[in-house]
Amino acid sequence: MTDSIITQTVNTIIQIEMEERNLSRADMARRLEISPVTVTKALNNNQRDWRITTLDDWANAMNCDLHVEFRARQDEPKER
Repeated sequence: MTDSIITQTVNTIIQIEMEERNLSRADMARRLEISPVTVTKALNNNQRDWRITTLDDWANAMNCDLHVEFRARQDEPKER
């Protein structure tokens, strides 16, 4: 995966979570104590490098827990 695909995926996941919780961008801005323009720019920027701490802040703003998981790749052999 390239960085931009990862960022697009993260942005989409955030937007889906916001929709499921009926949170507007203005709601997120209030909860994050940032401007609505900053929320919009973050979600529209497919080159953004999300930091874990920032993702955790956004998760908290949505009343969610952030989970990061590493999984074995399906296309690579197991141990040699």
